[in-house]
Amino acid sequence: MYDALPWYIDFPASEAAERGKRAARRAIELDPTLAEAYAALGVLLYEFDHDWRGAAEAFETARELDPSYAQGLGWECLFRAVIGETQAALSICQQAVTVDPLSMHATWQYASALAMEGRIDESLVAFDRAMADRPEVPEIQAEKAGLLLASDRYEEAIPEYEAWLRTEGFDSPEDIRTVISGIRDVAVRERGREALTRLEGQGRVRPFNWVQLRAELGEIDRAMEWLEAAHAEGDPQLLFLGVDPRFQIIRDEPYTRRIMGEIGLPTIAGE
Repeated sequence: MYDALPWYIDFPASEAAERGKRAARRAIELDPTLAEAYAALGVLLYEFDHDWRGAAEAFETARELDPSYAQGLGWECLFRAVIGETQAALSICQQAVTVDPLSMHATWQYASALAMEGRIDESLVAFDRAMADRPEVPEIQAEKAGLLLASDRYEEAIPEYEAWLRTEGFDSPEDIRTVISGIRDVAVRERGREALTRLEGQGRVRPFNWVQLRAELGEIDRAMEWLEAAHAEGDPQLLFLGVDPRFQIIRDEPYTRRIMGEIGLPTIAGE
């Protein structure tokens, strides 16, 4: 639960990490055969401490203890993707979906891994499958919308963005149409920027959500400001800067590279 809090609500990442690790380690102390505790420790170690070796060991132990624990497999899948092991990630995510085909999270994580591997059409199918029973999960809506935008599939992206904004309670989700018009057509770009400013001003979502849209509108400096705000919050989504196609547009920016270096992402560690 502590791992989940910074993803879904305004909860300090540092506090979540420390409390979560204490709980996971206490659970292991009480029962060293508990796969769930090792998997929880693994996800906390990689998301918040960026301890790749410690996370790998915890996930491997969890998988040895219970190879049918779908949530743990899904967490390990994204961890493998983050450190550049995309083939291993896909294999582990596929195992999670096979073990629990009704798990929204396992299917969502598989969709994300497919996107990171560049298999966009398959990824979109998996996103739809993840949302089949629960279509109004804003984090999945936002990720799918951003993937469509990164693929220049503007007409498909618009309703996905509107659905996300509506779920998040925005007053005027239709403003996203003007934003995307501005991305597509430089002649109306200023109107797109004004519309995005109106959306940002409602303050309903975390800074990371605006990075891609600002960059697509040609405002790299503004995108970097949002990225810096996300970094200051310790947003765990920063881990995907090196592999998520939504952030290809800013990946080579000096500030992005610096953040990736500070996090110690293995995707650039050898450069």
